[in-house]
Amino acid sequence: MSGYNNYNMSNNALLAYKEGEKPISKWTKKVLMSELENYITENNLKLNVKLISKLTLKELRKKMLYVSSWHHSSKFYNVVHFYKLDESYIYDLTNEDIIKLTESAKNSYFLDFEIK
Repeated sequence: MSGYNNYNMSNNALLAYKEGEKPISKWTKKVLMSELENYITENNLKLNVKLISKLTLKELRKKMLYVSSWHHSSKFYNVVHFYKLDESYIYDLTNEDIIKLTESAKNSYFLDFEIK
């Protein structure tokens, strides 16, 4: 389905939204956690959601999403990358992995502020 919807977004981008894909700016922590909780529940995974929620938005985006497509937007045909939950990564994830991610995130946070 090609074409544009009122010069705002391509019809293909609208379809991508319907399939759960979004630009990175639309993946807020609240949205991401909601989608993760739904996926965890639907697949009966034994993941600790409270533990996952300790990750920063940056870490959640980095680990739980992947670039699924790109689309044009606006009358200037800007390229926008769309992201989707990385279901295969999440499916194989363990609570021990999440603990390691939270510890790694803490360590990298402190390293960023290291005095030189």
